[in-house]
Amino acid sequence: MELLIREVQADDAEAIVGILNPIIQAGVYTAFDTPFTVRRHGIARQITQQL
Repeated sequence: MELLIREVQADDAEAIVGILNPIIQAGVYTAFDTPFTVRRHGIARQITQQL
């Protein structure tokens, strides 16, 4: 199995939210207690600012 690690892109925001929200909703492995939305939380913008 090959693993590729790359820098995050703004287009990844939807997938990141899709991964995080079920974990948040389960209430395990995270300090977050409210699910994210790409639009409301500006995830894509925050990713872009980190690059």
